[in-house]
Amino acid sequence: GGVALTVDFWTPLLLDDLDVMSRPCTYLDAEVASLDEKKHEVKICWEFSGDLCCDKGQTEKIGGGSYRVAQNNIAWMGLREQKPLGNSGDGVTIDWGYLYLAASEGTVSYSHPSRSLGAEFVLTAEGQQKDGASLIAAYDDIASINYFGRLQPGYWARNGKSIIEAITEAAEERSALQKRSMDFEAELQKKTNAFGPSYTKN
Repeated sequence: GGVALTVDFWTPLLLDDLDVMSRPCTYLDAEVASLDEKKHEVKICWEFSGDLCCDKGQTEKIGGGSYRVAQNNIAWMGLREQKPLGNSGDGVTIDWGYLYLAASEGTVSYSHPSRSLGAEFVLTAEGQQKDGASLIAAYDDIASINYFGRLQPGYWARNGKSIIEAITEAAEERSALQKRSMDFEAELQKKTNAFGPSYTKN
C-alpha cells in the first residue's frame, strides 16, 4: 500500500552491566516510510495474549489494568491468584508474575474480554519523512529462584526496585542503551570474524 514498515525487537544484554542485562525489559520499535512519497496514515496494533502469563490455558483467571506513570502509559496483566515458583518442568509455561506494556505515546490498555494487552499507534509517513513509535514489554516474575526455601527476586530487583521503576529507567535510557548495544554488536562481530562466517552467524 505504498508504505514500508520496519520492526525491531531488541534487548540490551550488555555483559558489562548486570543491572541492565538482568532488567526484564525488551524494546519493540516500529517505523514507517512512504514508498511513493505520498502521505500515508498508518495504524499499528500490538496484542499480547494472556497465554503468556499462565499455563494450560487458564486465561479466564487473568486480571489486569492500566494507568499512567511519569511519562508512560502502562498496562499489565497476570493471574489473579499468584503462586510464584509453584511448578517446574519442560513444557510448562510460566504461570506467575505480570506482563507489562509501556509507551510514552499512543494507547496502551488491558482488554478484559480477550484477556490481552494491546497497544495502538497512528503514524504518518510523507515524502522522505519517516515516523516511528517505541514500546517496552516487561515481565516481572516477582520471584526468580527458591533459595533454600526463600523466594528471591531477580538481580535487577535485589535492592527493592519495582518493575515500574525498571520500566521508567528503560524508557529514559533507551537512546543511550541502543547506542551501547550497537557498539557492542559491532565489537563482537569484529572479534568473531576471525573465526569465519559460520562461527559469526551461530
